[in-house]
Amino acid sequence: MKKLSTIVLGCDTNNSNDSKFQNTVAKILTKQGHTVEKLSIGPTPFGSIGYKSKVKGKIGVYIMAASLTSVADLSSSGWQFKYTYFIIRGDIEGGRIKSTDDFNSKAIHKDPEGDCKAAACNRWNGKTYPEINKEIKSKGMVIFGGKTGEEIANSLVKAMGGDTSDSSSKSTSVSSIKEALTDVLYGWDGEAECYVRDDTVYIHKIPSPSDAKLSLIEGDNIDKDSVSVTDYNPSTVNILTTQFNDYELTIQDDHLIKRFGKISSSVAMDKEIKKLKDAKKFLQREWNKLKRDNGHVLELKTYGHSQWKVGEWCRVYLPSFNIDDYMYITKVSQDDSGEWNCNITLVDYPPGFGEPTKTDNDNENESKDTDSTEDSS
Repeated sequence: MKKLSTIVLGCDTNNSNDSKFQNTVAKILTKQGHTVEKLSIGPTPFGSIGYKSKVKGKIGVYIMAASLTSVADLSSSGWQFKYTYFIIRGDIEGGRIKSTDDFNSKAIHKDPEGDCKAAACNRWNGKTYPEINKEIKSKGMVIFGGKTGEEIANSLVKAMGGDTSDSSSKSTSVSSIKEALTDVLYGWDGEAECYVRDDTVYIHKIPSPSDAKLSLIEGDNIDKDSVSVTDYNPSTVNILTTQFNDYELTIQDDHLIKRFGKISSSVAMDKEIKKLKDAKKFLQREWNKLKRDNGHVLELKTYGHSQWKVGEWCRVYLPSFNIDDYMYITKVSQDDSGEWNCNITLVDYPPGFGEPTKTDNDNENESKDTDSTEDSS
């Protein structure tokens, strides 16, 4: 039987839904069997109590807009919660994160007021929440909740390993299969791809883009009037370095540097890597992960043909839109009403698998370091 938790529930000040959302989340968590301690609305109650020894062994939950300031508390040795969930709301007018796609792809920046002085704010500035989650996974995680109190609560329950399903056993089974695949594949993120064709799931090593047999060429097989380009995210890292023994390895994108200036980042080398060639492969894999989160999406129409398939690399030459590269097909829609046309969506690198499902046991095992923190209150 799953061990239930004592949850300290805070909520930031954002709009008239604050109290309603907090109450709804508290109600659903209580229905799950958890003990819920609600705090007053606002950032101060949650930020203050997180440093007090009385919350040791408890789960912290904070409902908020997109921000680095609150999450940066996790980098402090004085943070006392056993584990902390930060839930992003999608109902805030003018908010940057309004959907799961936004959560997965958009970079987060320090607050304009500059009130976050923690080193973590500088380290995470310009990263996406999934990237940040990889660094904080032993102490907490950020999740996208939704636009209603019920959606927020159910997203939290799911992240905690609870059951939110009241639908048919079939939909529950499908969800479980997807979660199982995510758990299995996460270790191969950036190296393997998984997609469905007809009724078959394919999992294999991502082929080299340069092996592409397909091509989309301006003036040849592209309907120029159909072209739609989602531009590069200006915050995308365009210089990535790592240190291996006495070598500093670097990969950079001169095109992005020319457009947005130098945006550098570094990644720590895997300690298990002993050879230079493996170190170069490691850096290339990390670079590929950055490419898939750069916000660059191409949509266009071409002639219909069975060769256009999800999961294929394609050589794309579209000088009118400054595109001359290999791109990966993520969506294909064939239209044979009248002329046989095909709508295609392409990105710079295959999408990731997402974070594995986290259970209470995972939280308990990963939080031992936090539990042993000395009381600083």
